[in-house]
Amino acid sequence: MKRISLRMPLMLGMAAIAGLAIGAASPAAQAAPAQQAMTCVWSNVGNSTLNAWNVASAVDTDKNVVYAYSGLDDKLNEVSKAEKVDFSAAKKIGDGKVTGISGSAPSLYGVTGAYRAKGADNDMSAVYWFGGATDSADGSGSNTITELKTKSGDWGRVNATGDNLLGNRYWSAAAYDPMADVIWIVGGIGTCKFTDVVNNKPCSAKSVATLYMKWDATTGAASLNSLGGANKSVYGHEMVYDSANKRMLIFGGTSDGNRGLDKIEALNLDADPTKAKFAAVTATGSSQLSFLGGAAYWAANKWMVVAGGASTDLFLAKENGNSKTIGLNMADPAKAVWTDLKATANDRVGAAMEAVGNADFSGVVLTGGRAKLTANIVDATGAPATVKITRAVQGLTCTAAGNTPTPVVGATNTPVVGPTATGEVQVPTPTVDTSPVICESIKSRVPNAVINEAVAAPDKVGGYGMPCNPNLAPGPNNPPRRYLGLRNPNNVYHPIFNSLVWKCSCP
Repeated sequence: MKRISLRMPLMLGMAAIAGLAIGAASPAAQAAPAQQAMTCVWSNVGNSTLNAWNVASAVDTDKNVVYAYSGLDDKLNEVSKAEKVDFSAAKKIGDGKVTGISGSAPSLYGVTGAYRAKGADNDMSAVYWFGGATDSADGSGSNTITELKTKSGDWGRVNATGDNLLGNRYWSAAAYDPMADVIWIVGGIGTCKFTDVVNNKPCSAKSVATLYMKWDATTGAASLNSLGGANKSVYGHEMVYDSANKRMLIFGGTSDGNRGLDKIEALNLDADPTKAKFAAVTATGSSQLSFLGGAAYWAANKWMVVAGGASTDLFLAKENGNSKTIGLNMADPAKAVWTDLKATANDRVGAAMEAVGNADFSGVVLTGGRAKLTANIVDATGAPATVKITRAVQGLTCTAAGNTPTPVVGATNTPVVGPTATGEVQVPTPTVDTSPVICESIKSRVPNAVINEAVAAPDKVGGYGMPCNPNLAPGPNNPPRRYLGLRNPNNVYHPIFNSLVWKCSCP
């Protein structure tokens, strides 16, 4: 058998997503945005510099920058490069800038990543990449933890206390928990050879510990810790932080590599990570089997968006890919509902999905990936197939169906008055409510004193009174920004790095 080296970090969507502000919404629309008919489309952002699939990614929620790292090219050669898609100055999703980044990173595949948010210019803010394997012929994972400092751009190896708990693990899922300031690592597999898969020897998931990495408040030293009684047997899945319900959502993956899963599970969080608990999530509607797919959390509408990946027979000639984009509506977490977003993308097995957004726009970003296979990924000798890479970086945005103006909260119309003495008819004069509204989503996340100060002096907070569409004249169909929320609802409140801002609507 020809021995090949395949280094392919896994794409995992784990970031939390900011919501798209679409005009002024009524209270009912804010409480249950899923009731609105939405039109969602994928549009081009640029081309990836990696030319890879099976990409690992994480989003810097402080600066609104997506990082992608490593993968495999069309000949299954490892791509040990990294890139970023910068939305820090974007006014719309198409404004993202794709550039390669320098630095020396280890050669691994099956990596998962998460960003620790400590502030835009804080030395502690970093992307952490967990696990991975070095050679598919051997198929064994490692306990490597790599750090990318987002302020300096430096790469380094993290020597965390207890890193042996990570074991030989790859194709796991990771996400940052701002409640406890830890990164969770769930699931993964220790050994899987491509040649075993194509010769009908499925890679079965083994029970592995659920871990969290924390940092000492005094020294800053990192340590890995296991959550008792919470082992999982799944790999190739996705995990996102559900900020509205303070939990992680784990979706998809596989237990054997033959068939993806459509199961959803929650890890309910606590300020004390030892008290986190797994719980089942029941959903109605049509989901899809997903393995090596992407997921991201749309905070404003309380949706988890899912796209890409394979459904069955991964790495085989009869592999089935996913072209649908679906969303899990969790406006009422007790009644989660899957919905087809009607936004079709090409098959993107091993793409990386993250969420981006600011006061001007929000969306989901998809980078990397490949088309479904037409031949086994390797033959009996281990010779690799040629796969079709998708280089396009795409952004998903949604608008109200038909782009119909939404009624303004508090707007009233003056009744038509009959003809005057001169025979003229008075035209109805619409009035616009400009009174401040405090979004429910910030009441438990921002100190009351800060909210009260903003309401007392609204002109001292960015955006107040500006028309929702600055390119159009103000009026009933282009009302002022008067809803008080966080600049980036994906992240925790910070007076400098994630301050309050006036928006067109509430999450």
